Amino acid sequence: MAQMNGAGRGMLPQFRVFTMLIGLGIVCGIAAKAADASEARWVNDLANSPTGSVFVLTLIGRFAFTPVDAALRSMAFFTATCLAYYGWSAYAFGFGGGPYFYLWVGLALTVVPILATGVRWACLRRGALPGLVMGTVAALTMADGAVWQLWMYYVEGLLSNDFPLHPVQAAVDLVVLFVIVGLLPRYGRTRLWASLAVLPMVVVTGMIRELFSSALLPI
Repeated sequence: MAQMNGAGRGMLPQFRVFTMLIGLGIVCGIAAKAADASEARWVNDLANSPTGSVFVLTLIGRFAFTPVDAALRSMAFFTATCLAYYGWSAYAFGFGGGPYFYLWVGLALTVVPILATGVRWACLRRGALPGLVMGTVAALTMADGAVWQLWMYYVEGLLSNDFPLHPVQAAVDLVVLFVIVGLLPRYGRTRLWASLAVLPMVVVTGMIRELFSSALLPI
C-alpha cells in the first residue's frame, strides 16, 4: 500500500507537467495564429519562423528526466499547439488548414518526440556524434533565412534597398542558436563539436528546406 501511495504521489507532478504543457501549447497555438494577422512585421516573423518551435522542443528534451518524458512531453505540447492553431484558424478565419492540419499533427505525434528524445540523449553525452546532433538542431534556427539576408544586404551588397529585411528575427535566431550550441549541452566537448557542425548543417538543412518548401507551410 505504501508503494502504491508513493507511485501515486510520483504521478501527480507528472500530471501537472503535462497539464501545464498542454495549456502552454494551446496558448502558443492561438497566439501564433493571431500573430499571422499582425501588421507588425517582426511579430509575423516570429510566428512563422521555425526558431521558436526548435527552441521549445530543445528545452523540453534537455530537461526531461527520461527519454519517455522527453517524447511524451514534446508530443503533448506540440499536438496541443497544432490543434489550437488550426482550431482558432477555423473559428476566427473560417479556414481549418485542410491537409496541412493532418501533416503538422502527424509530425507532432511522430517526428517531434523522436527529435526531443535525440536532443536529451545528445545534451547528456560528450563527443562528436552528440555534438553533430546538437549542431543539426541549432542549424534549424537559420532555416528562415533572416541572418543570411542581412549578410547579403550589408556585407555582400547583393540585395536591393527595398528588399524586406528581418533584423528582429535574425537576432532571435542567433541568440537561440547560441543557447542550443553553447549552453544546453552538458559537456564542453559536445559544445565544441556542435559549434563546428553548425555551419555545414545550416547549408544541408537549407537545401532540404528548399526541396520541400512547396509542400510545407512555415512553422
